[in-house]
Amino acid sequence: MNHQTEITPRLGRILACPKCHGNLIAELSGSVEVGVCSEGCGTWVDIHQEKAFWDLKPEVFTVDEMLQFRKNYEGLGPQGPLRYINCPVCKQLMNRKVWGSYSGVFIDRCQAHGTWYGKEEVEKIREYIQKGGVEFEKFCLADSGMSALGLKLSQLETRLEHKINSLQMRARF
Repeated sequence: MNHQTEITPRLGRILACPKCHGNLIAELSGSVEVGVCSEGCGTWVDIHQEKAFWDLKPEVFTVDEMLQFRKNYEGLGPQGPLRYINCPVCKQLMNRKVWGSYSGVFIDRCQAHGTWYGKEEVEKIREYIQKGGVEFEKFCLADSGMSALGLKLSQLETRLEHKINSLQMRARF
């Protein structure tokens, strides 16, 4: 975070930390304004700012690096007892989900307003991105898609063989 400015106002009200209920202070992270807990619990990122916050850029990794990713990366792991928290904007319970598919980092997300990242989650997600986690996920999706395509082609080939055999049998009689 670059510099502190003021308490973060959203929709005409001051936002509170969903963990400790202290004020969220507006800070700039690069060019993105985020709300940082005054007690250090974490960071609030508005839903329309998330891509800019993570500054995802395509990286080039070799296939070998992709295959080694799972061996070289450890997720954040359990961070104490599971506790759902409220969105600081609408006060509704947020959904808990894994950031990405393989990061092992659980975040709290309000589909309408944004995401709460606990104090250790931001650094772990940055590490995940730096080590190629996002590219690994794309690799896995592509590999899964190719496997599914191969299975469908194999099934179609089997059906065609059955039809050809059936037609040849009819032609003999």
